[in-house]
Amino acid sequence: MSVEWAEPWRAIESANGLYLACGPVMRGGEGWANLTQSTDDDWFDGGEVVDGEVDEAEALPAGHAAMVLSFHMVYHPGYAVPVLFFEAANEAGGPMGLAELWPRLPLSRGVGAGADAEQIQLTYLALAEAPHLPGRAMLMLHPCETAAVLEAVVTDGSEAADEAAGEAAVEGAAAASILASHATSPLAQFGQRDMLLWLSLYGPAVGVTTGTRVGPGLGSVTFTSRRTQVAAPRGMVASSQAAATAAGLAVLQAGGNAADAAVATAAALAVTEPCSTGLGGDAFVLYYDAESGTVQALNGSGRSPAALDAEAVAAAVTAADPAAVRLPWDSVHAVTVPGAAAAWMDTLEHWGSGAVTAAEVLAPAIALAEDGYAVGDVTACGWTAGSHKLTRSGNAAGSELLTAGGCAPSAGEIMTNPGMARVLRTLASDGKAGFYSGWPAAAILDVLSAHGSYMEASDLEAHTSEIGEPISYAVDGVRLYECAPNGQGLVALVALNILASRTEELKALGHNSAGYLHMLIEALRMAFAAAGPYVAEPKAHGEFAHLLSPEWGVAAAGKIDAGKASANGAPSASSDTVYFCVVDAEGNAASVVNSNYEGFGSGLVPPGTGFTLQNRGCNFALRG
Repeated sequence: MSVEWAEPWRAIESANGLYLACGPVMRGGEGWANLTQSTDDDWFDGGEVVDGEVDEAEALPAGHAAMVLSFHMVYHPGYAVPVLFFEAANEAGGPMGLAELWPRLPLSRGVGAGADAEQIQLTYLALAEAPHLPGRAMLMLHPCETAAVLEAVVTDGSEAADEAAGEAAVEGAAAASILASHATSPLAQFGQRDMLLWLSLYGPAVGVTTGTRVGPGLGSVTFTSRRTQVAAPRGMVASSQAAATAAGLAVLQAGGNAADAAVATAAALAVTEPCSTGLGGDAFVLYYDAESGTVQALNGSGRSPAALDAEAVAAAVTAADPAAVRLPWDSVHAVTVPGAAAAWMDTLEHWGSGAVTAAEVLAPAIALAEDGYAVGDVTACGWTAGSHKLTRSGNAAGSELLTAGGCAPSAGEIMTNPGMARVLRTLASDGKAGFYSGWPAAAILDVLSAHGSYMEASDLEAHTSEIGEPISYAVDGVRLYECAPNGQGLVALVALNILASRTEELKALGHNSAGYLHMLIEALRMAFAAAGPYVAEPKAHGEFAHLLSPEWGVAAAGKIDAGKASANGAPSASSDTVYFCVVDAEGNAASVVNSNYEGFGSGLVPPGTGFTLQNRGCNFALRG
């Protein structure tokens, strides 16, 4: 297709992706002037077209500096979806970095102009190499936020469009209204027609489908990425890293069962995806025993130091930030006892086959750590986003997780981790005691004490996993199992209870339709709010059984407005973690979460270990 654009458009094709660079498309200033200008010189005020001429000098309040954004919508091979990259320049044409740009974006209104860099980079924006322009760093909008932008680009609720397009457009506008009420990104205001033109021309080439008509009433964005169904007669492992999946399969092939393979997978993930998981984090396991037909739960989360002075910590944090309600990510007091090592060994002890030793189970991960592995695309992105934690003050051992040049590795780069290999060998030979009483424990205390932690050797030595009955909820003949609090699994069960009385309505709406998703989102919002007080030390709060009663579920479901979203409130930044599952030939199954909490957790690396300590204590409230 040959396309000609009037300046300032530039249609560009590259071997790595198809994109359209355009600019200038937006102007704004400190606090945001609320005025935007498209490439065809139309001005918008809060999304409404401004009639007549606009005097730019008068439009921008005094002291506000204009900025120009240039967009590049690119198919990202790592995420396998289109991702919005952009560059920002000030009025003089100078480049703007993330710190300078963030307070000027409308997105910062809901998040807070003073949001910390980690929150911004994990959830919204990051500085990353553009896949279509190797070696050129650009600002990247998180794929989830990009999806919100695309939804806004291809939907419009104007009445004129409804009248022109008929009932289909009316339905589309209603769907758009619901979706828009859930949209978290005011970046959806950015150059809608600009991106819409790109989507219309190049969307099919990158897996995005819009309608055939440019304008209001278009259908929603569809990501057409697809994976074929996989079947296997003697076992299966599903994880976020090919090398970790291979490690689990190798143990199954050696005669191990689902529990053995789960530990092998977890250990390999700790090596290959250290930004998300590792020995410095916690683990939660649901194990199904095919012979007995029962499910058990293992809670492998650690506790805060026994000597921690909560009042003193709260006073110190609020003195530095009077508005703080929770521990900051970089507080050493957010580091709890790492429970993953005990969880792995307890999984082997309670459910392992006995056909393979701990050394054989951990051997694939040790080989990856010693011989090296290729860093994946998504992992490289997460590594880059969290690398500032590894270089934080007083964290000399953070270099163990960086390249020789002191940087995060690029996709495809070979990384080794001799420190991690040594820890795994100790765990294989000496078991839990080797980790919680041996040299790894000494290294943990070394880095924590240097930062003022209350953690003592007795805290590490006293750690144990808790194995017991899971909580569950059944609907339409299917029972969902979750680990009991202090984990978040209760939220899923409460949401199911809310939706149970409206299953027929959900079926009528159609899977993943706007109305269907609206119902799920509202149920989850209510479930998070209701379950929150119980997601804590189980002994500290009352029972939550009433949240799973039919009466409570029906009453809660009745509060959902099918045509309107509830108030957003002030949700905290969210991020992902590592989940994987294993099934063996006998039908035994392991469902596992192993996590550092936030990316790289606290970032603190115990010397010589090659892993970071989690910061799960960020969830602790500073006020009752």
